[in-house]
Amino acid sequence: MQPGSTQRRGPGEGLPSLRIVLILLVAMVVVILIGILLKKREPVESVGLNPTGSGVSTASHSREAVRVGGALSHNGTAFASQQTPQEIVAGKVMKFGKNRREVAHAIARRLNVKVPDEVERFFDAVEGGRWDEIDAAHKAMLEDEKQFNQPNSAELHQFWRPIQEVWGAAREAQNWPA
Repeated sequence: MQPGSTQRRGPGEGLPSLRIVLILLVAMVVVILIGILLKKREPVESVGLNPTGSGVSTASHSREAVRVGGALSHNGTAFASQQTPQEIVAGKVMKFGKNRREVAHAIARRLNVKVPDEVERFFDAVEGGRWDEIDAAHKAMLEDEKQFNQPNSAELHQFWRPIQEVWGAAREAQNWPA
């Protein structure tokens, strides 16, 4: 080739061949599939109210035997499919109540005060899934039964937001079909 002349490339020169691109695509798909297949499943807990409303049943989605309604179940997924919609909703409300109790305790730590006993009783009822006790405990903390956003003391006012959130969720769970 002489100086100053331009070199022409043939078709496909300088670009990866179709075969290499296909091999790379297949390799990526295989790596993704292996990653998905090897991913470990973490145990997931399900919590629900027994159909009688008398207590809480818990199961871990693992191969361990768990007690469910008086019987042993070795398959967590079978238990999940045996839960009624009401049990699933009740479990979610109880879990939310536990979370809001933790918020109330964080508020108490920040303000350097003790969580009032009536607040603890309220959250105990929520975590137990007992609607009548939840409603009664909430009413006992109200200044006026018709004013849902007015606690009967300044001490309760500090913890009122988590109480309102849980009571509202529990009330709606009672009012709406699961």
